[in-house]
Amino acid sequence: MLLRAMTTAADWHQQGRLLQQQRRLQEAELAYNEALRLAPDRLATLNNLAILKRDQKNFHQSQVLLWRGLRRAQQQWQTGQDQQQLCIDWARLLHSSAQLALEQGDIALALKLNQHVLQLAPEGSGYVNYGVSLDAMGRNAEAERSHLLGLQRHKLSGKPEDWVGRDLGEPPHSSQVQTELSNLATSRLRQQPLQWQNWELLLSRLGKDPSIWLQSPLPWSQLWRGEWVAELVVWDEQGFGDALQCLRWMGMACENVDQVTLMLRASLMRLVHQRLKLPSNCRLEILNDHQAPLQKGNRHCPLMGLPVALYQRHASINPWPSASQVGPMLTSITNTNLGAAKRIGLVWQAGSKAEADAQRSSEMRSIPCELLISHALAWCKEGQAELISLQLGEPQQHIQPFIQQGLISQLSGCQDWEDTASIVEELDLVVSVDTAMVHLAGNLGVPCVVLLNAVHDWRWGLATEPMHWYHKQTLLRCSKLNAWDALLHKADLVVNGLLRA
Repeated sequence: MLLRAMTTAADWHQQGRLLQQQRRLQEAELAYNEALRLAPDRLATLNNLAILKRDQKNFHQSQVLLWRGLRRAQQQWQTGQDQQQLCIDWARLLHSSAQLALEQGDIALALKLNQHVLQLAPEGSGYVNYGVSLDAMGRNAEAERSHLLGLQRHKLSGKPEDWVGRDLGEPPHSSQVQTELSNLATSRLRQQPLQWQNWELLLSRLGKDPSIWLQSPLPWSQLWRGEWVAELVVWDEQGFGDALQCLRWMGMACENVDQVTLMLRASLMRLVHQRLKLPSNCRLEILNDHQAPLQKGNRHCPLMGLPVALYQRHASINPWPSASQVGPMLTSITNTNLGAAKRIGLVWQAGSKAEADAQRSSEMRSIPCELLISHALAWCKEGQAELISLQLGEPQQHIQPFIQQGLISQLSGCQDWEDTASIVEELDLVVSVDTAMVHLAGNLGVPCVVLLNAVHDWRWGLATEPMHWYHKQTLLRCSKLNAWDALLHKADLVVNGLLRA
């Protein structure tokens, strides 16, 4: 559709929506603004433009647009316009306002706004969004009930566990249901991280993106469930942290299969080859981006599906064996103080993908670099410890002033996860936010202090729960969202205690 062919506000709105889906945000903004020039009271356009501004981190402008839309909705209600459609548009504006509140850390406001959404559109996705807000507040049992109420509107027979992998119709309806099932799974897993049925429900995440199955000839029915088969493909389908956590089940998977092909991203290959000592019936292959890893006739299992297939046996295992026969790797670190009594590795920022949800997740898990280092420098008083940045990628730039002053060392020459592992196993302690480095340190048996926001990933369970996955980790949790300074004061005591041990 050519821009010059646009004649009505509806045309411009549709064009903006398509451009927004393609992440062509500047063009989408131009289209939405033209739609609003022609129809200033168009609620759907105000809402979509507000979402666009939120994704651009322009929270003020997003808020202004949402307030404008909510005022218009109230005025239109008083004039008696089409109230059915108005309720839908009004609910969407309130939902977007709730998402913005979550983005800014005001969970209580998000919860209140989602309550209003339920009043306006009880048949819509309000219960789902309300459940997400409850999860964010740590009210996980209430969140679970809300997710179940939201799923009831789909009028599917049986229990939610029975819907995973079923033919639920064409996208986007099918992917929406699987998304809601995935939300339910994470609510349950926060309460019971080792419950096998909850892990099984988590498989619904695969259906959130229909492209996974469009790229492959294998349907849900070909998922491996732990039975003996002649040939099995295990594929790496989530983040690096997920892969590092779930690789522990590969040895057991190989016991039940004649031939296993484990498809991994290239940066994991050498680590797995040298550390896991997989049996001879397991071969490794590189999984390239956008590659459909599944071959017709093979049974398959995503890495995070192994706990389901194997009924989560042996969730806790011994640390990975050392593979440092290549020699010490700390020689690749600049400014290394070899006389330091202790070496502490630091990670302050989580990795991020291009998607808006992934970016928000990364920000929720990240600490301001200067804040962490200011506390870390106090741990090094009188030369009792040396700081080593384990941060990879662009965030390394944040510590250049500290490197120039000789206060912190920086990784150099790390080509893959095996290089990183060889460095980590020479450390005395890792202090990290929730990233793949936590799982690497845990598997290597290196003590690790994990810094968690008040809203954190399901796998870390509730505050009253012990650490389920690794033996030498200490979990510290913010009492309020983004209360990192208070948390780091707790970390001071823990780290100083570990340094004295």
